[in-house]
Amino acid sequence: AHGLDLLHFPHYVRAFAPGCPVTVTVHDAIHLEEPPSFAAKLYARTMMGWAARSAAALFTVSNAARSDLERLVPESRGRWNVVPNGVDSARFAPPPPDAVAAFRARRGLERDFTLVVASHRAHKNLGAAVHAFAQAAIEGAELVLPARDDDAARRLAPFLQGVRDARLLTPVDDADLPLLYAAARVVLIPSRREGFGLPALEACACGAAVLASPIPAHREVLGDAAAFAASTEARDLAAALASLWRDDGRRAALSQAGPLRAARFPWDAAAAGHLERWRTLSATRPAPRAAP
Repeated sequence: AHGLDLLHFPHYVRAFAPGCPVTVTVHDAIHLEEPPSFAAKLYARTMMGWAARSAAALFTVSNAARSDLERLVPESRGRWNVVPNGVDSARFAPPPPDAVAAFRARRGLERDFTLVVASHRAHKNLGAAVHAFAQAAIEGAELVLPARDDDAARRLAPFLQGVRDARLLTPVDDADLPLLYAAARVVLIPSRREGFGLPALEACACGAAVLASPIPAHREVLGDAAAFAASTEARDLAAALASLWRDDGRRAALSQAGPLRAARFPWDAAAAGHLERWRTLSATRPAPRAAP
């Protein structure tokens, strides 16, 4: 009806019959590997399979995600265009030290702290992160979990029950994140699965010392700009956290490397990667037949 050349869906759920070719982005295979329910897994597998069979082009955000998707959705093999996500460099950059100090004073962040920015969803591995902090037993340290609002805080609160020196920080909006990343002594990203790992890269962009789980997406995206635990288990996260916490030189090196790594992922490049493929598809589409 609108004369579209193409219609892009930035999620694996696409329209049934839009009347023009479609392209689809699938960000990860998490709904297939750690779904909230069997019904959710069945729905995701059905929709991903249909997208793989019917879309003019498929996009995903990392080679790690492509590997997972090709393994779990075999009909998609050989069809993926890998276009990485980007970092908003206007927002995520090392803030001035006086702004960080003012933010810490305003939010009562008096002690050095480990920051974990994660939701309650299982693949984010928040429970292991909390146990890792407790096992690391770093004297004088604090664990901080930010929550956007009271609803998010209620979902996160059970993870902190019985844990000393741990607190929820709420409300925290998007504008606070660069200051929070820069204020942390260590930013811990413990995910068991990710398609890309954007929070970790945004923390790097802010000059944070990032400790990440060693999953393929983190290795691919973060490179040498983060420290990595030996596994996603609490004991290995704890050992890596204790080591990085005490290593001033390593944290300083990561703080310098992070913004340089993040600069390799501009959103302009993500846009260009999509446009190049869309223009190719549009150019090869047959012209509409003239009305009789």
